[in-house]
Amino acid sequence: MPGALVQRVELSKAVQDPGSALMVGPSDRPSARALDLTTHRALAVQLEVDGPASGSGESAVLNVQLEAGEKTYRDYYIDLDFRGPRTVILPEPGTGRTLAEFRPAYSNYPFKMAMYGFNYGNVVAINLRWMRYAKGSEVSCRISLVEALEGAEQCFEGL
Repeated sequence: MPGALVQRVELSKAVQDPGSALMVGPSDRPSARALDLTTHRALAVQLEVDGPASGSGESAVLNVQLEAGEKTYRDYYIDLDFRGPRTVILPEPGTGRTLAEFRPAYSNYPFKMAMYGFNYGNVVAINLRWMRYAKGSEVSCRISLVEALEGAEQCFEGL
């Protein structure tokens, strides 16, 4: 079922754990504060994928989803069409694949909340969701790091 929650990590709790793969910034942050990612849009995800290759031609797809305090979401999709360790850079998300491929069941999360405005200054959690996972595929995925990448300021001249 698209959008099935695999794991939810509350970032305000993860930053306190020095062994957490989801640490962002210094580990002495107050535990009750959300992350301010207003200058961050892309994510770098270090992961390792195990299991047999997809025989059907459709690979498993994992959603690394940012959640803001207002229960709005940003979906970052990773096509698990490889095996072994890899670092994947995910640019700023869009909604094109949500509607075309992965309309999740409302019981998993209201997908429309991934299409509205998103407050990058109030990120409270990372949700990991299977958007496509073939029954009996035996694919497993271990995430060792999720890093929010700061964007470069751009200046447009001579327009």
